[in-house]
Amino acid sequence: MINIKELRQYYPDLKGFERSILREYLQYKILNIIFQSREAAKISFLGGTAIKICYGSFRFSEDLDFDNFKLSRDEFKNIIFSVKKGLEQEGYEAGIKLVFKGAFRAYIKIPKLLSYNNLSHMESENLTIQIDTAPHGFKYKPKDFLLQKFEVFRNIKITPADILLSQKVAAILGRKRAKGRDYFDLVFLMGITDFNFDYLKALFMYFRFCCAIILLVSISLIGIFLEKQNLQYRRSISK
Repeated sequence: MINIKELRQYYPDLKGFERSILREYLQYKILNIIFQSREAAKISFLGGTAIKICYGSFRFSEDLDFDNFKLSRDEFKNIIFSVKKGLEQEGYEAGIKLVFKGAFRAYIKIPKLLSYNNLSHMESENLTIQIDTAPHGFKYKPKDFLLQKFEVFRNIKITPADILLSQKVAAILGRKRAKGRDYFDLVFLMGITDFNFDYLKALFMYFRFCCAIILLVSISLIGIFLEKQNLQYRRSISK
């Protein structure tokens, strides 16, 4: 089991982020395991953690997010069970919970690691890493990226920065209330890349379609309401 003292050499000027450092260490280990699997050919690493690890952002992120290209439920299960087995071979207990509601989701729960490093008084408290994957419906070629930290050396597939930037626009537009992390990532990515205008074009066409559907439904509901009002009026004057 890793000791936080061994990891501080990678963050000599960073104080007070021990939990985040432990989490990032495990993220590297999990990515290393995932991209050894056959199923990895159908996924691409994206999201906030990809922006941190692969593009150099300063914001720690908790989850591992992936685009997928026709990844099946069983293939996702294979990936997660490989993660569990790989972590156990590294000396960690690893509990898993799978959720299939729209996106494929898994929770990887590592007990005792926090208490072992004096970051929790409860041995039962887990360090949990969430893994999500859903198809984003936009065709692109993932980039190669070499993970090289924490004694991990692994080529992985990642989503290009211009698409990540455009996805952040989609995330901001799609939330009822935008989160600060979205704007942080947006500003960071704007400093290193331009927008992917093909992605944005597809996004705005989708929003236009949704707006048109909402408008048609609203008109239909108004028509039904007016028809009912007219019927009630006719009944009232016929009495």
